[in-house]
Amino acid sequence: TIFSLIASSRGALSTLYPALTKTVTNISPYLKNLSQTTSSKLLALFSSMSAPGFLLADESNHHLIEYLLEALNNLLQFQFSNNPGLVYAILRSHRKFQRLAEFSLDNALIEIERARQAKESRLPRQSSEEPGGATNPGMSEKAKESKNLSYEQIIEYLRNLSITDILPVAHPVIIRKFQWSDPLVIWFRSMLWGQAYIASISNYGPWNNTHVKLFHVKQQQQQQQQQQQSQQVTDDTSFTTRISNA
Repeated sequence: TIFSLIASSRGALSTLYPALTKTVTNISPYLKNLSQTTSSKLLALFSSMSAPGFLLADESNHHLIEYLLEALNNLLQFQFSNNPGLVYAILRSHRKFQRLAEFSLDNALIEIERARQAKESRLPRQSSEEPGGATNPGMSEKAKESKNLSYEQIIEYLRNLSITDILPVAHPVIIRKFQWSDPLVIWFRSMLWGQAYIASISNYGPWNNTHVKLFHVKQQQQQQQQQQQSQQVTDDTSFTTRISNA
């Protein structure tokens, strides 16, 4: 998945990040019924991309969080009632959005230094967020009562919530274009043929009952063949040397 490629690559696939993030942005106005897992991954991606260390790691990283924010805005603008799970996840993470809104270079450097010290001392990072059980004195009675609601009740409430008078007039959908770089083409071909190979070994593969056969070359076999060839060359050279000396 796109989340796995970005979250688990640790920057190794950074050249693909803009195209992958724009892909999420382009399809966001049409996404419906996102699961709780998918919603959590989107918010986890937002948390990673809005972190000061990530924003300052490269001069173009701020564009990635802009694209992701645009995707979340599209989901709220066009598919609010169809994605109550995502809306709930955003509400629970509202402090992360607030910190991004208040982002400054000085605060970012302080946060990065705090994270570095915590990593070196292997201590958990201090969070400015309130504990889950803490109650904000300014919280309304309705918000306090919502703590006693089940997840299903909250989702149902958000699904039926009308936000017509809250959100601005829907803006036109913008398609973000990107250039097909060599790394992106290689990744896409690998993914495409990987999916084709998986489909081919199923009972309903597109090439079943045909003469088309998909295969892959094992790297281990290649290395063994190269080692055998290298050993053969070494043996031949040694044999020739012994004959010459004789």
